Amino acid sequence: MSVTPDGCPVDLYLELPAAGEPEVIHGAIPPGAAVLELGCGTGRMTHPLLALGHSVVAVDESAETLAHVRGAETVCARIDELQLDRRGPAVGVRGPPGGR
Repeated sequence: MSVTPDGCPVDLYLELPAAGEPEVIHGAIPPGAAVLELGCGTGRMTHPLLALGHSVVAVDESAETLAHVRGAETVCARIDELQLDRRGPAVGVRGPPGGR
């Protein structure tokens, strides 16, 4: 099983569905708003946000997890070293599965 630099099991994240978080974000921001998703992993929240009509810049430090993200702009970088030349109205940050 492959793991990301911070110890997350890639294969596990490929199997985990979103648990309503994309809909919460969607309801809190304007329709079609751009989202900067920090720690996007394999796209568990990215893909539903795209399906809800948002553009997403998906950031993760693992090129291996970013390889599973489709339809979003991807940026391979550590969050604390991220440098983007633009701003967006919403930021989503991945937490551990189950909210722990």
